[in-house]
Amino acid sequence: MIYDISNPFAVSFVDYVHNRDFAADFAIDDGDIEGQAAQAGDLWPEGMKFITATNSPTGLPLLVIGNEVSGTTTVYQLSFN
Repeated sequence: MIYDISNPFAVSFVDYVHNRDFAADFAIDDGDIEGQAAQAGDLWPEGMKFITATNSPTGLPLLVIGNEVSGTTTVYQLSFN
């Protein structure tokens, strides 16, 4: 979920983004994965790193997310109106 917190006294919801296929058939039970979890996409985001536009190879800010269960990394490029 994305929130605008530029004014801490007037926080507002901006958007909800997910990179997951909820139709994939799998189950996770106490760490054991059964089924097609790899087809579900990114599972259980755990770590996040913000990269400023100055340090970004694209010139725009990036949000990098490490996903614990799927073992994937997602990179979102951020743009602002």
